[in-house]
Amino acid sequence: RPLFKIAEAQVERDQIEFDRMTNLVKQDATPRRDLENATTQLAISKARLEEVSARLDRTRILAPTAGVLNELLVEQGEYVDAGTAVAEVVDTHTVKVVVEVPERDIAFFDIGQKAGIFVDVKGQESSLVGTITFISELADAQTRSTRMEITLENKERLLRSGQIVLVRLTRRTLKDAILVPLLAVIPMEDSKAVYVVNSTEAERREVELGIIKGDRVQIRRGLEPGDRLIIAGHRFVAPGQEVNVVSENK
Repeated sequence: RPLFKIAEAQVERDQIEFDRMTNLVKQDATPRRDLENATTQLAISKARLEEVSARLDRTRILAPTAGVLNELLVEQGEYVDAGTAVAEVVDTHTVKVVVEVPERDIAFFDIGQKAGIFVDVKGQESSLVGTITFISELADAQTRSTRMEITLENKERLLRSGQIVLVRLTRRTLKDAILVPLLAVIPMEDSKAVYVVNSTEAERREVELGIIKGDRVQIRRGLEPGDRLIIAGHRFVAPGQEVNVVSENK
């Protein structure tokens, strides 16, 4: 930059001299040769300024994207070769969370589906919502999982590059599902059954099971909302046996 200032000042001086010689020639107060010399000198100084300006532009490096300067890799005045990385700029306004989904679950997800992202911030769990933007067509033969990417806005910069987060995905939503304690289901020879209270008697119902979630299981068929399920002592009753309801939970 000092060389640029010097070259710029030289152009200003030569411009003043050129203007002065132009006026003197018009007044026949100096030979035209002096104006020609001033013209040549002004052209030389302008060319020098353009050269210095071009060299200065080559020393100015602009980041290809907006972001935060995470690390400066060179020192001021250091010579570097073309293509050498000089800084690390990180843009975390929009981030991608990469997850590996087991092959048994990947069929439940589609691009555009929402996903919950949970991260610990100062000891408190904060939640964000992202969108599935990529599902690989290839499964990992060793892990039996498929790569999936979730994109989300990170305006408050809660997430950092390389950070580990908790991702919660909803495989499917079951409306009006009937869930009962898994222990209430009695394995039969060819089916599964539960006991319900019909008036004051025990009634055995064959049921079809659905998904199991923890200690609960979905009943796809065999029970209706409002049925009074026996969950304690049910293995010691028989169909038609009179039962005494000790306590009842809805």
